[in-house]
Amino acid sequence: MNRIHGIARDTMLNNLQGLPTDTPMFEKNGWTGDGMLGAEMFLMNFDCAALFAKWTDDIAATRSDGGAPKVIAPSSDSWGDWGPAPTWHSAYVLVPDWLARYAGDSRALERHYEGMCEYVRFELARSPGGIATSSLGDWVSPETDPRGENPRMTAECRPPHSCT
Repeated sequence: MNRIHGIARDTMLNNLQGLPTDTPMFEKNGWTGDGMLGAEMFLMNFDCAALFAKWTDDIAATRSDGGAPKVIAPSSDSWGDWGPAPTWHSAYVLVPDWLARYAGDSRALERHYEGMCEYVRFELARSPGGIATSSLGDWVSPETDPRGENPRMTAECRPPHSCT
């Protein structure tokens, strides 16, 4: 088990390039969905609270007025707007909470609390009945050929609607 844990830690370190990245080989972008999914694991295994606090600031800097952050942080205008993607945007709410919970550092939570509330209100206002739409979903659907391919698109499953 210790060997497996060590391999997992090494893999995590490969994905830290000054920010949590989606892959050590290709894009090296701070996709918020990828970084958020690993944040708890990083915080429980490494002294990386300062890195995730800085990344939370990067996420906040991408927000439009009162709205959602971009799905890549830090971001540039060249990445464009990927539309609503609450599973990616939730990094802005979850990471500061995890910093407080796992690292005992509530400064990011305090600094971004009002912005987090604004984002949650934005999401609730655009989600009738509490059901949010998303422009992004998992690109590898269960019926995708394991040898690799893009998921099949049906009339009901075309962006900007979710395939979930």
